[in-house]
Amino acid sequence: MLEQAGIPGTDDWLLVDIASEMGKNFRRLGKLRQYRIGDAPVPQEASAAMRDAYVKFVKQSRLNMCELIVGSKVHRQKVVGFKTAVVGDDLGDQAAWATWNRSHMNVGARLLFSDAGHYGESFTTVAGPEGNGIDRSLFQPVIVNSDPWQTYTRQHPRFCWVTEYAIEVSHDPFQSVDRIILYGRGWARVAERRAERTTIPSDGTQWRPTSDWTWVTDRITLGWTADNPVTRYSTLTGLGIYEPHLDTVDRINDGIKQRSILMAMQAFKQRALEGELPSHYPDDHEKAGEPIDYDGLFEAGPAALWRLPEGVKIWESQTTDLRPLLEVSKDDKKDLAAVTGTPLYIL
Repeated sequence: MLEQAGIPGTDDWLLVDIASEMGKNFRRLGKLRQYRIGDAPVPQEASAAMRDAYVKFVKQSRLNMCELIVGSKVHRQKVVGFKTAVVGDDLGDQAAWATWNRSHMNVGARLLFSDAGHYGESFTTVAGPEGNGIDRSLFQPVIVNSDPWQTYTRQHPRFCWVTEYAIEVSHDPFQSVDRIILYGRGWARVAERRAERTTIPSDGTQWRPTSDWTWVTDRITLGWTADNPVTRYSTLTGLGIYEPHLDTVDRINDGIKQRSILMAMQAFKQRALEGELPSHYPDDHEKAGEPIDYDGLFEAGPAALWRLPEGVKIWESQTTDLRPLLEVSKDDKKDLAAVTGTPLYIL
């Protein structure tokens, strides 16, 4: 049990406090992930009776532009080398580059940059040897990717590139435990909680850890670094590239939906009859005296043939011109390309 969770500065307090901040961010991450995979939220404007049919129609009208916006930048990003802090330390530069290559980060960097583009931040952890009986002097550390669903950091208040504390959350299905690793400067400590299935949400639900976690280790000194092994990479604002412009993305999708509705409705034009029509069947008709069902008489169909009384005419609504809507959609895409710094031809 985390008995000191209420005492600021203790490991118990750090774990609960940082994990709570992480849990508050899950709702935001869930929303952004919906846009990332093209599953933007459906407007709640349909009645309950039409809900299922409406949702299907709206989903067919969505265009996933968010992946294009981020992908256009990620495909142009590439790490070309390192410059370490020590002046004239060419060997340090080479060692950093060797660690990067040994960790296969030429491939892993794509995921690193993509997560930062979508969520506004991404993380790497410098990992060392695990388990007992390992000669740490023979081990070469590697860099491991991690996303905001698994990792959260607390940066130095003045030096934003310095990570003071970090946590990594995971679920171990073999031992049936949820696990949180708390990292500090050159140390790590592990807490666990029994769980057949993970209690850490990944569906955008807000999460706050309780105090029923148990430390399974004391602080473990990391032999491969004296700093915090977790590094945070973020955009300038800490927001996803398209996150400030979700209203524009919604407007584009809504324009496609409205255009699709108009196109579908063209098959069901409004018709009207001009002239005097009797309201009941005449005396010599088999349904004499009954109200006339004109909806049944004037059924629409490819082989339908209508016989109209003398002097009665049919009025039919005109086809809607969709060109203005197409022009507006093009302008919205130009605006989105401009504010996100995306080449227009990609959109």
